[in-house]
Amino acid sequence: MMALPPPSTIRAVLFDLDGTLRETEPTPRQVFRQVLEAWGVRVPPEVWRDLWRWEHAFWAESPQLRALEARYRTPEGRAPGFWLAYQRLKLQHLGFGPAQAAALAPALLTTMQRHFVHAEDRLRPAARRVLAALRARGYRTGVLTNRRVPLEADYLARLGLADLLDRVWVAVDLGVWKPHRAAFLRPLQDWGLAPQQVVYVGDNYYADVRGARQAGLHAVLLDPDEVFPEVPEPRVRCLDELPTVLSQWNGRKTA
Repeated sequence: MMALPPPSTIRAVLFDLDGTLRETEPTPRQVFRQVLEAWGVRVPPEVWRDLWRWEHAFWAESPQLRALEARYRTPEGRAPGFWLAYQRLKLQHLGFGPAQAAALAPALLTTMQRHFVHAEDRLRPAARRVLAALRARGYRTGVLTNRRVPLEADYLARLGLADLLDRVWVAVDLGVWKPHRAAFLRPLQDWGLAPQQVVYVGDNYYADVRGARQAGLHAVLLDPDEVFPEVPEPRVRCLDELPTVLSQWNGRKTA
């Protein structure tokens, strides 16, 4: 079948990697909840949502993140103390006092790490199907990830993504991280496209969606847990919903 010509408005779709195209099964969020519930900790749904919103803000180059990075960064990556401090912050955000959070964090981190020994690194459902559909419609596809270390040469091939992506940009190679505007501008420069011709799709509202919008791109939030139901930007619960959003932007009916 002949590919459709590129749409007149949106020419390319740029994706976040971790949490958007790929995920860990079970997810860190799921394991965190399971551990606390196994300890008898019961948290109302609105408190969980508040924690996940804080988590979005933390990973969007927040002052807290930068402070922990400065303290616990090593040439090999983040030292164990980083993750211990991160779990302590999460417990405090749930309402634990500083002393109680400090006492619980080591056991929490150990238990979570044990869960992840056999965790699966996998594509999100529909990732390949949606990427293939976008390319068949004439869109360029790429990844802009905030990873702190370079991707292994064959990593995307092992995941099953390499053949469906035109370009990949890694923040550590660019020297700038989302949500900073410069992180989004580099793919635009390399592609020779204007911001309004590119959509960014990610699962972090602050780093991905607000960062992309501030750089002039369109943005779509992948929000399967309904953490941000009130935001003005388009949201999808599954990647399968993305082609419909793009078609609406381009004034075309979905196939």
